[in-house]
Amino acid sequence: EILAAAAQGAQARIFLDFARYPLFQISPIPEGYQVTARDLRFDFASRLRQRFAYSVLLDQNLKVVSEQFRF
Repeated sequence: EILAAAAQGAQARIFLDFARYPLFQISPIPEGYQVTARDLRFDFASRLRQRFAYSVLLDQNLKVVSEQFRF
């Protein structure tokens, strides 16, 4: 349910249309959930900044509160 809710954002659709190897991380927070997705093609362990990443904040009802897309 959490991943389905996270995929509802406009920026999530852009990310998911392009990402070939998405990896999701779900972190519970007091306000709800923080979901981060990265495309493993652009995830380099030696880099300090992760590239091509999508993150979304969901409230406890799994509604998108905010989203961010970095590339």
